[in-house]
Amino acid sequence: MTDRMLIAGVGNIFLGDDGFGGEVVRRLGSAVLPDWVTVADYGTSGMHLAYDLASGYDTTILRRSGHMCLGIPGEVIEFLPGQPDLARVDVSGVRRVINVGLLVDDMPAPGEWVLIHVGFALSKIDEGEAAAALEFLEGIGRAYEEELAALQESHIE
Repeated sequence: MTDRMLIAGVGNIFLGDDGFGGEVVRRLGSAVLPDWVTVADYGTSGMHLAYDLASGYDTTILRRSGHMCLGIPGEVIEFLPGQPDLARVDVSGVRRVINVGLLVDDMPAPGEWVLIHVGFALSKIDEGEAAAALEFLEGIGRAYEEELAALQESHIE
C-alpha cells in the first residue's frame, strides 16, 4: 500500500484542554501499526500540522480535546433521486444518508468507499483502505463505538 495515514494528537493539558490528543499518541506509540501509518503529537502547533497535512497524507485522523474526531469508511449504496449531493452509505451495517458535495471533482459511484466525518464524505478511498481503517478503528474500541452511535442518531434526509 502506498497511501499514507496520519493520526494527529492536538492539544495541551497546560493550556486548559484535556491533553487527550497527546495521550492517544502516547498510547499508540507502543502499538504495532502498519508502516504507512504515522502517529504524531502536535501539541498546539497548528503550523507544523498544516505543513504535514500538505505533504500528502491520504487519510487523517485528528484527536483533540473533547470528543474524538474520526473519519470512518462507508460504502456508497445509492444516490438520492433529485439530490446529487446526497448518498446513502453503509457503515458497518448502519445505513445513513451523507453529503458527498465535497467530492464534486471526483464523485463516488455506488459500490465505492468514502471516508465520512459528521455526515460529510471527505475523500474517496479504495476497498483495501476501507478494510484497514475499519480494522484499526474497531481496535481502538470506545471511540469507534461512539462514532457509530452518533452516525446511527444522525438524519440528513
